[in-house]
Amino acid sequence: MYEHLESLNSIAPELLSELRPLTPNELEDLLKISKSFPMDYLIFLKERGHGVWNENESSLPALVFVNCPINAAKDYYFDDQIYTNNSSDSGAKGVVWIFAMDSVGTAFGFDSGDNWRLLEIDNYRNINHIEMTFKQFIEGCIVCYPQTPIRYSGNGIWIDMCGEAYSIPSFKKDQSL
Repeated sequence: MYEHLESLNSIAPELLSELRPLTPNELEDLLKISKSFPMDYLIFLKERGHGVWNENESSLPALVFVNCPINAAKDYYFDDQIYTNNSSDSGAKGVVWIFAMDSVGTAFGFDSGDNWRLLEIDNYRNINHIEMTFKQFIEGCIVCYPQTPIRYSGNGIWIDMCGEAYSIPSFKKDQSL
């Protein structure tokens, strides 16, 4: 499912080189937390894994993928502001499971109470909904690097927080979910 990531841009091999696939035992442990994690996320962990997503050893990591999702309120922020501190709506609807964070502390996770919707959460606990599947998010992180995509508009076009569009001319519509 993720075998094409290196072909998405020229720095992809460097970005992906530090990831380590989860072992079968680690995947079993993850499923003990929830059997409802999105399948494309589980496949990513099995095929690509966790670790630092980095362009080179001297730069700050673009993303750090954790080997086991972190409960945002209980184990990352140590408060429940993600449920109330959001200008766009009422906040998170269920347990938010963080799967990655960037070098400035912005977290990326799933809202288990909102059909496992992808979220970006800043240090002030403000939530931005990411309008794409996990697979599209991973692809978009490579295509938009060093920016982070927040929306996939189809046909290989990702949009970042500033509204900039990124695309790959040779990207085929059926490559993404």
